This record gives sequence, C-alpha cells and structure tokens, in this order.
Amino acid sequence: AGVVAAARGCRDFHHGLLERRFWDRLLSEIWRDSFREHIRDWLWSDYAETVDRAAGRLPALWEYREHRRDNVGNHMLLDLCEVTVTAELAERARRLPSMENLRKSAIEHTGIINDIRSLEKERANGDHRNVVLLIERNGDLCSKAAIEQAVKIATECVERMIAAYSQLPTQLSAIAISDADQQGALRIAEQYLALVRGNFDYHFQSGRFHVGRYDHPDEFKAGSPNYLVELFEQSGGALDPRAENTRRACQRGDVP
Repeated sequence: AGVVAAARGCRDFHHGLLERRFWDRLLSEIWRDSFREHIRDWLWSDYAETVDRAAGRLPALWEYREHRRDNVGNHMLLDLCEVTVTAELAERARRLPSMENLRKSAIEHTGIINDIRSLEKERANGDHRNVVLLIERNGDLCSKAAIEQAVKIATECVERMIAAYSQLPTQLSAIAISDADQQGALRIAEQYLALVRGNFDYHFQSGRFHVGRYDHPDEFKAGSPNYLVELFEQSGGALDPRAENTRRACQRGDVP
C-alpha cells in the first residue's frame, strides 16, 4: 500500500516502508519530497516496461539507456548518501552541471554493470531488455562484441564521473552557498563514487551473479575487471587520498 501511495503522490507513503518517527527525522521536507519523486519515477518506469512487454515492443538503445536510469532504482540510493554523511545538498549545489552529470553517470553505470552480469540469465529467460542484447540486436553483433560495447559505455560513465567530480569544487566556489554546504556537497559526491565502486564489487563478488563464463569475461580485458579501480585511482575521487586534498583546497578557497 505504501508503494502504491508513493506512485500516486501521497505524502504519507512512508507507511509500510519507513517507520514514521524515522522518516520524520530524515533531513528536510525538500529532501523528503525529492525522495518521494524518485520512488514515483522508479515505479512508473516499471509501468512503462510492463506496457512495452504487453505490446511486444523493444525500445531503441538510446531510449533504453534513458529508461534504465529510472528503472535501476538508484536515484533513491544517491539520495540516501546525504543521510549517511548527515548533510543535505543545497538546491543550488544540486542543480550544478557537475553534480547533475555525476548523478546521471553514476546511475547509468550501475544499470550497465547489472545488465552485463545478468546477461546470460536474461538471455535464457527470453528477456531482451538488456543493454548487451539490444546492442547485439541493433548492431547485428556477436555476444563478445556487444559486451565490449557495453563495457565501453560503462567506462565512459566513469570517465564522465571523474570529469564532473574534478569540476565540482570550482563550480561550488562560483555559487553563493556557505562553506558548510560546499563541504557537504563534496562529501556527498565522494559517497556517489563509493556507491558506484561498491556496486561494481558486488556484481563481481556476489553469488547472485555467478554465471560460469561471465565470472571474469575476456571481454573486460580492454580495461580488465579492475578498470573502475584504475580510473578512480586517477580521479582524486573517493577511493583516493587526494580526495581529502581536494576538500581542503575548497575549504581554503584554493580551488584548482
């Protein structure tokens, strides 16, 4: 009932999902409204997918990539990053191009990795709503070539995340928000990077995705299964000690 209420825009959707007293302590009403909206988008994405399945329609690759950002359900996890660091994104920080690009790329990466690791299960089930299977179908490619293309898309997502993260301190310094809000935004951005890395590790370490041939697919050799680690080590991101230097530079106003 709580989930249906969320889809309908009910402000009391937390009944059945979150204990009332806990929900009321979650940051501001602005944050809670955003969290509700992301749950609604996620649920409506399932509705759209159900309609397509009933109609026997497969989306184009570009359309699927847009749909997957909502359907993977990670907007809410990014929202909860604000709870974990007890800091809320100021609206001006939330709307920064670098912050929006960081969120979009993080969400898309989690969906792409999930599709790659779920490939054989979904192929066996006849479910072609998978980025690899759509690439195969649209490009008339073999599975190996399609996986390589999907890995390339995932790598591009990480590269966009790194670029967005590196641009964030300069953009934060250009807007009128407090030092505390700037520092909070940086901590939240670091959590986004950590979430993406954790999602990547989960997909390779969890028994849920144990599918013989795709445990360590040859198709990942272009970057290796550690490509994400290697990219983050170059980024000054959450997994790199240089992240602390970035935060301190922003605090001093010495933004690179």
